[in-house]
Amino acid sequence: MTSTTPMTTAITMTSTTPMTTAITMT
Repeated sequence: MTSTTPMTTAITMTSTTPMTTAITMT
């Protein structure tokens, strides 16, 4: 989705496993 700030955006989107899920999604 967002390649600019995956860390912040991802964590805000996913509340279950932001680290793993977020990195995999972005």
